[in-house]
Amino acid sequence: MSPPPSPLLIENPHNLGMAKSSTTPMRSRLERARSARNGIRLVRSIPGADVIKAYVLDVGSKWVLMAAVDETRVDGYVAVRIRDIERIQPLKADAFYRKASELAGVWPPALPADPIDLSTTRSLIETAHAHATLVNLQIEREDPDVAFIGVPTQWSPKKLWLHEVSPRAIWDDTDSKWPFSDITRVEFSSTYENDLLLVAGPPPDR
Repeated sequence: MSPPPSPLLIENPHNLGMAKSSTTPMRSRLERARSARNGIRLVRSIPGADVIKAYVLDVGSKWVLMAAVDETRVDGYVAVRIRDIERIQPLKADAFYRKASELAGVWPPALPADPIDLSTTRSLIETAHAHATLVNLQIEREDPDVAFIGVPTQWSPKKLWLHEVSPRAIWDDTDSKWPFSDITRVEFSSTYENDLLLVAGPPPDR
């Protein structure tokens, strides 16, 4: 007889033949991890996407917001679509990340001072931009290894325009255009993004 599953391990109902819109079991697990302040590893259904280590801060209707874990401690925020989550696993070395974060003065992880709206992709990006200026957008189903960082400049019902800043902290001359439906991950307020904005300065008027 096989042992029972870990209390933090759940398969996405998408892979069990259930209706694609049903994310209720996964949302319940995320809510429990948030309430217990348990570190988690998120495995998603996107080919080539990395495993995300994080602490859940808020669960919306479409997106989950988390405090991201870098190599040693929490640093910045990451939001992913709930429908893409395949498994939730306990975070190994959770005690180490907690202690390192505590010594760095960033424990317990807290929600951003400005509310982040997780109901739609546009509202998530708008409120993240209002809080942090730079947003890090990822289109992982096309390329899981590339991020597009910048400030939103225009919106339409189905897409946004992004004034990007390069890894060398140089603002691009033109804006890129991204459909909301392609965006699978949004990050903001990490040390990297904050330093990038510090070096690049505010986007130039055009």
